[in-house]
Amino acid sequence: METSQSLMFEKKRSIFSLDNVRPPAPHVADQKLRDRVLKQSFSLEKVPHDLDAIVIGSGIGGLSAAALLSKAGKKVLAGGSCHTFIEQGYEFEVGIHNVGELRKTELNRILLDQLTEDQLEFVPIGPVYDVLKLRYLSEKSASYDFCSPKERWISNLKKQFPGEEEAIDKSVKESTSSIIVFGVVKLLPLWLSKLVIKLGIIDWFTPYSKWASRSVQSVVEELTDNEDLRTAFTYLWAITGVIPSEASFNIMALFHQHYYRDVVDKDKLTDLNNLKKKISSAVCEKSDGIVMDGAINAIATAQKYLEIGVRHIWPIFYGTYYPRGGGSEIPFHIIPVIEKSGGKVLVCANVKEIRLDESATRAVGVVVENDSKSMKITAPIIISDANVTVTLTKLLPEKVARRTIQYPVLSRLRPSGPWIEVFLGLNASNEELELSAKNYICFTGNNSEEARVKVPLHLKYKRKTVDEALDAELPNIFLDFPSAKDPTHNQRYPGKATCIIFGHVDYEWFRPWENEDFFHRGDRYEEMKKIIGHRLIEQACNLFPQIRDKIDLVVIRSPLSHNHYLGRTAGDSYSFSCNMERFKLETQALLRPETGIEGLFLSGQDLMSSSLLGAAIAGVFCASKILNRNLMSELSGLMKEAKKRESRNRL
Repeated sequence: METSQSLMFEKKRSIFSLDNVRPPAPHVADQKLRDRVLKQSFSLEKVPHDLDAIVIGSGIGGLSAAALLSKAGKKVLAGGSCHTFIEQGYEFEVGIHNVGELRKTELNRILLDQLTEDQLEFVPIGPVYDVLKLRYLSEKSASYDFCSPKERWISNLKKQFPGEEEAIDKSVKESTSSIIVFGVVKLLPLWLSKLVIKLGIIDWFTPYSKWASRSVQSVVEELTDNEDLRTAFTYLWAITGVIPSEASFNIMALFHQHYYRDVVDKDKLTDLNNLKKKISSAVCEKSDGIVMDGAINAIATAQKYLEIGVRHIWPIFYGTYYPRGGGSEIPFHIIPVIEKSGGKVLVCANVKEIRLDESATRAVGVVVENDSKSMKITAPIIISDANVTVTLTKLLPEKVARRTIQYPVLSRLRPSGPWIEVFLGLNASNEELELSAKNYICFTGNNSEEARVKVPLHLKYKRKTVDEALDAELPNIFLDFPSAKDPTHNQRYPGKATCIIFGHVDYEWFRPWENEDFFHRGDRYEEMKKIIGHRLIEQACNLFPQIRDKIDLVVIRSPLSHNHYLGRTAGDSYSFSCNMERFKLETQALLRPETGIEGLFLSGQDLMSSSLLGAAIAGVFCASKILNRNLMSELSGLMKEAKKRESRNRL
């Protein structure tokens, strides 16, 4: 039986402060100095004594949780892989294309500033941040730009689609999915979350549930008959890999909408007292009076979350940004915060298992493999940022995994779609090649063809045999030029530029080699990878012919590279698929930090959604559970203080 103490977070002095930040230090360009921070190789001698927590993986979800625990005085060891690589004098990002909602007084920016002591700088991309190209290999090609802020996004789309003003306005109005809902169902105790969902309480505050069971395809078909506009509403599926007929409308809202303060129906919030009575009646059969009081107070906490407002994981309406100095700046400035409390972030070591006590009910440490040697490291708190599937199927015994809160999710959700990635080094500057900071999402056809034919081009391609695929164009590709987004790139790598291209493929084409040695998979595998990769390059050169003769370096990675570097099981790009099942509240309630195994917690994008900020916020939820304090509420308070200071400074 849960007690009232477990229902409510303790009130303590905040670990956050606007005064605990400092002006950004000069950018460190010397790679040797950067490697001293980013690439500290694992050895047992470097592991701190008397650890408070161990974090498996060093993605932003794990680093966020580790830094927050460190700010609370905890000594944390984090480990994993580095997320930027340098090859023959070219630096490549892995996973960061842009980040949204980073004005200085917004919650996402305040979180990143607190994690890095305000050392991160961001440069805006835009006003055009995405370009959608349809039928780009034919004479009937079309190109559409997407701008920020919100007003320009709307007006620009209306200019490109005259006569569709009503559909565009309605699309914006209906895109009201709220990330605050995620906070409510994850931070309340599980039994109470289930009760809140069953009674439909959340539906009183937000239309989230209304759209959770609706596919993107079904909604946009009601908005317009214009197939290009349908694609304009849904094109981001080319990144997530979930076709519009399977993707929840909420994921489109999460990706497309920024910030509406009035989404929450404040009149209905006043009905909470009546709703509390309903909860009282439902809970009294299960709980004594003390727990009942805790349940009512927890609902009051839920109300507070909903009143904070609505924020979205990929908010674009107020602009997108890119970290000055590249994506490696994020771990480069988080790691010193972890080290301040005596912690460490070490790389080049694999966690083979999570250690349990004799009763197999509590996590007590990890087994690490380094240079073919196994070592045991002990800590009372273990946080896995390795993703849910890997944690439950690779790091825990099956009988223990079955007892976790998240285990039912494994049978409900499938992995996200895999892709093949191409990294190009170009021996000319961004200016010489006239490259821009935009993202390009390109379809050989039109993804809304699904409305007219039984099998869309994307699925038709993935259903081909290997030999058929080797002779076919990839139906959709994503392309960007990271070097054009970072103003420090020319200084660090003069006369050079970089390009990243990826396209979705079928994992079954590569499965025969999944258990082979990473560096010795044979000629047939290398041939497949090369043919598909160079087809992507050719498609990119058709779009940007100026890069064709400047290609100096080609690095091609298949879905098996994700298995090797990220510990994935099916080459999945974003772990769990962003389909409708994932965004049901019942599923979201299970995707929470605590596991049901004492001392074992989860973080990362599986708990939220597929983005840097989603994973970072998951780290906030994880640290909140461990510290038994409401860090989201503390951040919200800091945001209000920052806005007050900004207002005073304007006077």
